[in-house]
Order: sequence, then C-alpha cells, then structure tokens
Amino acid sequence: MIFYDGKAHKFDDITFEIPENFGVKDYTAQWQFTSSDGRFEAYFEPILDRAAKIDLKFIITDQHQVFGRMTGKAVLDDGTALEFKDLLCFAEDVHNKY
Repeated sequence: MIFYDGKAHKFDDITFEIPENFGVKDYTAQWQFTSSDGRFEAYFEPILDRAAKIDLKFIITDQHQVFGRMTGKAVLDDGTALEFKDLLCFAEDVHNKY
C-alpha cells in the first residue's frame, strides 16, 4: 500500500526477490520488488542489514531488517504513475517459530 496526497492506494501481492548465493540469501545485494498487478516495480539497494537470530529450539527467530534506497515506479488507483529515486526505506525478511 502507498499513501499519496492523503489517499491510500492498495497493490496486489508484492514479491520480494532477495538474491541468493549458493542457496543462501544475500541481504546486501540488490533486491527486486514486483507486484502481481504490475502497478509496483522497484529495486532496492541495501545499505545495512540489521540481523538477529535466536534458536532455543522451542523459540526460533531469524530477522533481517534491511535499510537502503529504493528506486522505481508505482501506479496509483486512478492510473497516475509516480516515479521515485533513492527513497530511503527499509524492508524485512523475518521467520519466527514459537
């Protein structure tokens, strides 16, 4: 969802494509974001991966809060296309098991 000019614009599912090296996610490489409705396309250049991992067998958490800059295009509900460049933001990849 994006909020623009006081209005919410909802996208379909957005896929976070996190690159992998030898089957392991590379959180510091460029990510790609794509919506299933084609209204949101962007790439994300990570700056910092704030990672935390705990494995107590009955409580497991593996968290990556990645800060960076996003560049791309979003199409609003009325068809208006917004382009953005180097927007400072963050994305998360989190796995929790309780």
